[in-house]
Amino acid sequence: MTPRPEHSPLGWQGPARGLLIALAVVLASALAWASRAGPAGEVEVPTLSVDPNIAPLPVLMALPMIGPVLAGAIVEAREAAPFRSIDDFDRRVRGIGPARVAALRPFLRFEPSPVSPR
Repeated sequence: MTPRPEHSPLGWQGPARGLLIALAVVLASALAWASRAGPAGEVEVPTLSVDPNIAPLPVLMALPMIGPVLAGAIVEAREAAPFRSIDDFDRRVRGIGPARVAALRPFLRFEPSPVSPR
């Protein structure tokens, strides 16, 4: 009886195994080089800047720490009179406090309200 040649568990013979290993090394090197280069054409995302005097309800709710109830309170307060500053905003909207003011400060802007002609 002739001895059976040894086979690898997956059935790959020497030359095929070598080719597979070489291909894996080339692909791994290409992936490492591509990830090191970083994304091409990075785009800077603009910061959300909202005027609470004119922003619609869904936009107000997109602000940090503002939910539907607080957004409704903002709309209700601005209907009485437009906000003039962050301090005016803090003073007139119930539920806005120091922590929310600090979180909202980078996202709010207060445009001067248009003067109506007399």
